[in-house]
Amino acid sequence: MSHEIRIRMSAILGFANLLQPEVIEPHIAPYVQAITSSGRTLLALINDILDLSKIESCKLAPHYEPVDLRGLIGEILQIFSPNTTDKNLILRSTIEDTVPQTI
Repeated sequence: MSHEIRIRMSAILGFANLLQPEVIEPHIAPYVQAITSSGRTLLALINDILDLSKIESCKLAPHYEPVDLRGLIGEILQIFSPNTTDKNLILRSTIEDTVPQTI
């Protein structure tokens, strides 16, 4: 099943990439870019869910690597910023100076 989902998502991304240079009208280009960006995000989410399933069934060992915590939290704030703005909310993050840059 994972193979089927990944193939379909890869096809969507492939067609979006083929369509991108063909778009002539400037107001349509952001839509194609949104399809591509959202497709990549969805494919990463699908891969993460499938990996989590493998971890839970003890078929995949976790891979540990250093993480730039401040950079990661910055990306999370950027992702959720439009949602919070739409709801008139303020999303902030505070990281103590004692927390290392990479963990």
